[in-house]
Amino acid sequence: MCVQQEFSIDIDLRQTWTDERQCFNSSEANVPKYVSYKHMDELWLPDVYFPNEKNPRTHSDTAPERSLRVYSNGTVRYVTRYRFRLLEIKPISQLRFDYDTTTMKN
Repeated sequence: MCVQQEFSIDIDLRQTWTDERQCFNSSEANVPKYVSYKHMDELWLPDVYFPNEKNPRTHSDTAPERSLRVYSNGTVRYVTRYRFRLLEIKPISQLRFDYDTTTMKN
């Protein structure tokens, strides 16, 4: 017999990568360019999904809560806030009543 558990979670997912196509000349190497919401979809962004998410969403669902910075060396820093429900199904023999843990799969 199995038990289905559901968890609500809010996370700020911070990702950093280098994209040589985004390099630009700048006298201040550590000062990023902030990309507006209107132009974020013009850049490559990683497709993040969580296999145990109950109601998957697209980037457009979270558009107001994201930030994108590009540095002159091509470093890209992307922050997205995700709000979702995780679904976990496990055998009842593994259910704990004092505390429980779950794995967020990615």
